[in-house]
Amino acid sequence: SATFTPGVSDVYIRFVTNLLDDDEDLQIYFDELNIYQGPPPTCINPTNIVMTAVTSNSATINWTAPSVLPNNGYIYEVRTDTNPGIPGAALIASGATGAGVTFANVSTLSANTQYNVYVRANCGAGDLSGWSNVSAFRTLCLPFTAPYTENFDSYSAGAFPTCWLRPILYSGYPSIVASNSSSTPNSLRFQSLTTAPTYAITPAFSQNIETLRVKFNLKREGTSSGQIEVGLMSDPSDLSTFVLIQSINPTDNNTHEYVIPFNGSTITGANRYVAFKHVSASSSWYYWLDDVVVELLPSCPDMTGVVV
Repeated sequence: SATFTPGVSDVYIRFVTNLLDDDEDLQIYFDELNIYQGPPPTCINPTNIVMTAVTSNSATINWTAPSVLPNNGYIYEVRTDTNPGIPGAALIASGATGAGVTFANVSTLSANTQYNVYVRANCGAGDLSGWSNVSAFRTLCLPFTAPYTENFDSYSAGAFPTCWLRPILYSGYPSIVASNSSSTPNSLRFQSLTTAPTYAITPAFSQNIETLRVKFNLKREGTSSGQIEVGLMSDPSDLSTFVLIQSINPTDNNTHEYVIPFNGSTITGANRYVAFKHVSASSSWYYWLDDVVVELLPSCPDMTGVVV
């Protein structure tokens, strides 16, 4: 936030960005611009509302304290609308924290539901800050039971499949495109910075992950596409939980089917996630993923290498 004293004539506010990288695919986004006229507030709202430890029914709200710390802590709301401070059915959870406490745990949320979070400072004696900018998040889906199939064909181009997660985005990817598909019309396209892999993470599965395998079709654009790493995760919001199962670096640009079993993984137990990680050699080259199937390991192994 910033404060200034305007002159007697019209006032214009300009936002200027400086290009620090030669990559033309880099963008800057901003939202929730608020301009207030009057004396500067004495109680400043917190900023940088971030959700962590998101599950199907709970989450932790985190925020950054203002430059002037409030004496009486903070007030928070979790809502299904965008009207903070208004009672009613849209207010799902609310509460207060003590002075110096910049997080709050909320529970009893519904699975696969979009929520909006607001936080304000309480400086005491009725002096409250304005509400923070909204921070939206979605709770995770309940675990699926394999067999599970996703061919991306029921979505519009530019969308992302329900119950999947993409913790890192680059130029809007990974997302669904109507090209390079095995099943018509869609596939999931990856594009990444060379310094920041992107991920597409499936829902969790209720069975012991060691009893499952994943099958899928994959196509690269070219050698600069890099590779796709297939792994497992115990927490999709914590990239450090990614455990590599197999790296895929095709020798051609054709579509190939891959079958990867999860028996013998160091991640065991139920409620695990399958993750596709794009490690790119160039930020303008792609991969396409299609026809993902997570299923039980067969009691009799598949035949391979059949030639007529």
